[in-house]
Amino acid sequence: MLLQFGNNQTIVSQVEEIFESLTKQRGIVNSAKPTINFESRDCFVYPVHDKNIHNQINELLRCKQSSNQVMEYGVDQHFQAWHKDNSGKANDRRKTSMSMLLNDAFEGGVLELETADNHIQQANLLKPGDYVIFDSLMKHRVTKVTQGIRRTLVCWGYA
Repeated sequence: MLLQFGNNQTIVSQVEEIFESLTKQRGIVNSAKPTINFESRDCFVYPVHDKNIHNQINELLRCKQSSNQVMEYGVDQHFQAWHKDNSGKANDRRKTSMSMLLNDAFEGGVLELETADNHIQQANLLKPGDYVIFDSLMKHRVTKVTQGIRRTLVCWGYA
C-alpha cells in the first residue's frame, strides 16, 4: 500500500495563477461519464491542462502521463461514497492518485482513506500544498464541507 505525504507550494501558486481560466463543470467527469449521482458526489470540477503543472505532477507521481483537475466543494458538498480511482479492470491504467490541498479556509471536507486492514485514516491535509499520494486501488472519500470552500488538486498517474 503506497501512502506518501508532502507539501509543494510551487504547484499551489501555479494553479492559483490559472484558476480563473479553468472551465467550471458540475456533475461532469468527462465525456464518457456525463452525469453523476449527487447523493454520492456533489462538487465542482475544473480540468487542468497546463503542461508545466502536468510535468511537475508527473515527476511527483513518478509517471509519464497524468490527468489533473481542481475539485471544489462548497458547504454541504462532498464525495461521500467510498470509491477507488482504479476499477481493477485490466485496461484501467490509473495506478497512483494524489490529492493536494489548495486552500485552508474551510471546515469539514476531510479526505479519508481505508487502509488494507479496513481502518479509516484521515489524510490530515492542513495547509495549502499539503498532499497525499496513494495507490489508485485504495478506497477513499471526502466528507461534507461544513463551512467555507475546499479546493484540491486531484491527480492520477498512469502506467
